Amino acid sequence: MRLRSEIDVAALNLGGIFDDRLAPIDSWLDVDDTDGAEIDVVVEARVTDDDPAGAPVWSDWSRLDSSEDEVRAVELRARLTSASPDYNVLVAKLRIHAEEVP
Repeated sequence: MRLRSEIDVAALNLGGIFDDRLAPIDSWLDVDDTDGAEIDVVVEARVTDDDPAGAPVWSDWSRLDSSEDEVRAVELRARLTSASPDYNVLVAKLRIHAEEVP
């Protein structure tokens, strides 16, 4: 199976107030004041060849960008991070594509 992630993400400024900005709007780098926000979304996967309905032994979690594996079951998770409490992570799209490899 080929697994790949597709993510559309943006930063959301939780404390930004339009009226507090003193510079003219034409000089703003970003209207919503999120330019340079350090955010990230990482999709991780772990796999097993065992029956997932039983007591499977799972691999360690590892980052999923794109991979090809022969597995019986997959567990996935997304880890959202922000370097500042002023910014939150806004996920517009988070998809995992699973395709059969010929």
